[in-house]
Amino acid sequence: MPAILPLMHATKYIMWEEEGRWHGHLKDHPDILAQAESFEDLQIKLCSLHRDLTTGPSDRRSSSPPPKPYPMPRRITTNTRLERLLSSMVNDL
Repeated sequence: MPAILPLMHATKYIMWEEEGRWHGHLKDHPDILAQAESFEDLQIKLCSLHRDLTTGPSDRRSSSPPPKPYPMPRRITTNTRLERLLSSMVNDL
């Protein structure tokens, strides 16, 4: 299931990983998709997209490159069978 995470000024975006690539869009603009090779690159692209949509194109030319967003933690999925096996091994010690 895609994660909804905050961006700048409480703007939300939805992102997911599919076949080794990261995909996402701003929650208010589901028709404009962004893709990247890494989670961090997708964050930068979504930040730039948000800035482009909230400011005019003339503002974009004069501004500096977008700052890197604060690194968002990745959601880690765990394997429950593996967790049970490891905890039973530790308990047996």
